[in-house]
Amino acid sequence: MMLNEQISSATEEQSIVTKDINTNTQTINHVAEEVATGANKTARSSEELSNLIAQMKSVVNKFDI
Repeated sequence: MMLNEQISSATEEQSIVTKDINTNTQTINHVAEEVATGANKTARSSEELSNLIAQMKSVVNKFDI
């Protein structure tokens, strides 16, 4: 194989790897955004649950045992 062919082949391989890295980076970014969205939903749900627990404690405390 001539040097020019080797350089051309190596350049093509590097281009393919670069595209794969770009695709994988975009996938990681998308997954990270989904995780962040899920974490925010979990935080809101936890806050709502905490408020409901406080309301329930208030109601239960009104009963005499």
